[in-house]
Amino acid sequence: MNNRIYPIKSHNHLIFKKVQDQAFYDYNIGRRGRQVLSLPSWIKLFIYFKVGLFRFNSIFIISEKKYFGAKVIKSMKSIYQNYQILRIQNKPIKQKKQIKLGDLVKIIFFGQLKWLSVGCFFCHFFEAVARNGVSMVMSKVIISAEKDEKDMAYGFAVLLVFLNLICFLMMHHGYNFAMIFSSKARMTLINLVYQKLTELSAYSIVQANIGKILNLVSGDINQLEYVFITIYYSSVCFVSMIFGCYILWDRFDGPIGIIAFAIIFLVYPIQIALQSFNSETIKNSKPYQDQRLKLTNELIEGIRLIKMYAWEQAFFKMISIMRNKEYVCLLKINFRSALDRLFSLISQIWSSFIFFVILYYGGFRKNMKCS
Repeated sequence: MNNRIYPIKSHNHLIFKKVQDQAFYDYNIGRRGRQVLSLPSWIKLFIYFKVGLFRFNSIFIISEKKYFGAKVIKSMKSIYQNYQILRIQNKPIKQKKQIKLGDLVKIIFFGQLKWLSVGCFFCHFFEAVARNGVSMVMSKVIISAEKDEKDMAYGFAVLLVFLNLICFLMMHHGYNFAMIFSSKARMTLINLVYQKLTELSAYSIVQANIGKILNLVSGDINQLEYVFITIYYSSVCFVSMIFGCYILWDRFDGPIGIIAFAIIFLVYPIQIALQSFNSETIKNSKPYQDQRLKLTNELIEGIRLIKMYAWEQAFFKMISIMRNKEYVCLLKINFRSALDRLFSLISQIWSSFIFFVILYYGGFRKNMKCS
């Protein structure tokens, strides 16, 4: 305590100085004016480091003494490992100003989801093999029954049941894995868009087309989720083509069976033309949809100003015009898609009809092993 004598004239001032002199601690401790109990910065850093080390050791001791369950520790380790993997994978992505198609394929199919992608491919591959094997074994069962070979017929029947079981199991697991893969791939693409948006400045975000970003996240990526499910069926189509050519060659005893494939392939140029028209129409409809979403977003954000100046009808007309143009494009897309699916369904019927007409009038029925 400080016992000082001041020339005080006022009685109230004297009482205040006595109370201040009897204080148990200095009033200015901790302020920059009087650094009485302030510590050097290196001591503060040392104390902070010791406290952090003590916390880390306490967590380690708690985990060693199994106060946390083994599942919790395992999940924490897996989360940390996934975080490190994502950091390594996203490092080259952040360095690129523009992401191309090859980069997207590498991220989705050969990135963190590569093992799930491999599992989907092999499930669909074995399903295609088992499905074509069922057709071949069914032919053997019919031939064995016609020749009255009961042992061979029973053996092929058991093999037929086993192949059907494999086919159904692979179909179920393949579709399940494909759904999981498609949902995770969609989240990967959304995360990629989010990472690119976080790199933009505040001015760039304001100048960006919000409708285009919303359409990309809510529309295009959701459509890709359905494509990711069906893409594995297209990846194993070569298996069905190879087995189909072999089965037709074997049953019709020669290259005459390949005519059925040739007739089916005649419909593909029509489908390719329809899909090309659809792709152009989709490209034309996307700007209308982006503009509509942008206007809707501006309407929601500036609703007070719009109400103040009575601009509701103007915005309503602009949004209605964009919506009508988008509706016309979507109507064209749906009509062409319906034609495409119609050709896909009837191509098998009329190709089989033409093929059997060729067999009947060409005199190839005698060479058929099984009808």
